[in-house]
This record gives sequence, structure tokens and C-alpha cells, in this order.
Amino acid sequence: RAIHHVKCCYPENMSEQKHVVNSSEVYDRQTVLCQERFYGHGYISSGGETTSKEIAPLLGVKKGSRVLDVGSGTGGFAFYLAKNHGVHVTGMDVSQVMLSIATDRAATMDLQDGRVEFMSADITQAKLPEQMYDAVSFRGSFLHVPTAEKPAVLTKIRKCLKPGGRLLTFDLCSEAKIEVSELQKFVSSTSYELLDFPTYKKLFTDAGFAILEDKDRTNWYIDCAKEEVERVQKTKTEILKELQIPEDVLHEQIEWWIAKRQWAEKRGIIYVHVLAQTQ
Repeated sequence: RAIHHVKCCYPENMSEQKHVVNSSEVYDRQTVLCQERFYGHGYISSGGETTSKEIAPLLGVKKGSRVLDVGSGTGGFAFYLAKNHGVHVTGMDVSQVMLSIATDRAATMDLQDGRVEFMSADITQAKLPEQMYDAVSFRGSFLHVPTAEKPAVLTKIRKCLKPGGRLLTFDLCSEAKIEVSELQKFVSSTSYELLDFPTYKKLFTDAGFAILEDKDRTNWYIDCAKEEVERVQKTKTEILKELQIPEDVLHEQIEWWIAKRQWAEKRGIIYVHVLAQTQ
């Protein structure tokens, strides 16, 4: 029978490292579970499993390939890759709450020939083995890496990939320098570190990657955000009862989702993906 291996691991060279990105635990369990109601079960980024089906082939992996999923959240993409593509996935996150949820769920899953392990680590500090992985994914997480540290992180990722290995990022950018006061206020309320798209893409080539594909997916994101809010609004009573959260907390989440979508509609923020490969 197919087996799966799941563990919450703390590799020796990471066990004493301090978190830099999102250094304090900003998520409680109920908040994370509430956000999943927008994104979809197992996901803390737009598109849920539907997007997983679309983007997984871009990684170019096959049965037995090794994938590093940076900012793995509650594990949805890692589980999808392991179960449907038979790969060995290492999920990395700084949130102990998300790692706890992911490992709890993993213990009950049949991942067929795939394997998943989760690592508590910060990508800006982690020491990764060279030429270990066939692919690396950042799904809604690279935007949290401080701008000054993005080049070093990309160089680290290039070195941990095997020759011909692929890197896929799903991210937010800004169409221009963030100067509008209201947009600046919105962005400063998050941990986002946004760049304009040309500057963002140049980071990859400067780090030694060849860009295979780059897309502005803002219209896709706007549609996703609308669907996500509608999904929550339709099940609002059920969510409040099941998660035992105050109604004003859920209302704030909905308002934030709407505000983010509106900035995308104004193109103050844009949603992009970049597929790159080691040369």
C-alpha cells in the first residue's frame, strides 16, 4: 500500500535560528481557520486547490522529485503535490500555528506515494543544502521577505536547486512606486514588501535565474477575491458558529478582502507569477 511520511522537523542547522520574517506569531488558530474559509481548506493564499491544479505542472516535477514549499501555511499545496504528483515536499513556515494545523491534518491523510514534512524556519535565515530540490515554490509568501533580503534569498534558492530546477512565485507587486497616501496606509498595515513588476523580475535574473514565464494575473486575482468574499458571506452564520469568533472580527476580515480587491482594481497592487529556472 502507498505510504506517507509526515513529521514536524527542526533540522540541526535551523533549530537555534531566530525568525526574522513575521518574527512574532501574528496568527491565532481561529484567525487562520477563518482565513481558510476565504481561500479554501488548507490554503492561506488565493485560488485554493483550483490554482494548485493549474500551477503544479509548471514546476516540472515527477514522481520522487523533491520540492521546497516556502511559506507552506496550513499545507494545502504541499499535500496536493504529494498526493497528486508523488513528490516529496518540505513545507517551510515561521508560523507555529499553521505548522500545527498542517501536521495535525497530515497525520490523517493518505498521500499515496508522496511524502510531506514540515520545517519551522525562516527562509532569510535557513541554511539549505545545495542542489537538494527539483523545484521551489513561494505561493503568496515572497512578498513578506524584506526587500533588502530578497536578493540573498533568491541566490540561496538558486543554490539549493538542482541544475535545471524551477522556482515559481505567486506574489503581489505594485504598478508604480507606492506614493498614494491611502495605498501606503493599506500596505503599511500588512507585512507586504512590494516592488514594481520590472524591478521584481530583475531580482530573478540578477540572482542567476532564467525567467521562463512571467504574467500579470491581476484580473484573475480580482475574480478570485470576489468569489472568496461571496463564499464567506453565504456561509457567515455557519462560520461564526463553528469557529466561535465575534461577528465584528469576521466583518473586519471581509472588509479587508474587499479593500485589497479594490486596490487591485485600481492597479495600486497587482498580482503576478514568475516561473524561473536555474541556468
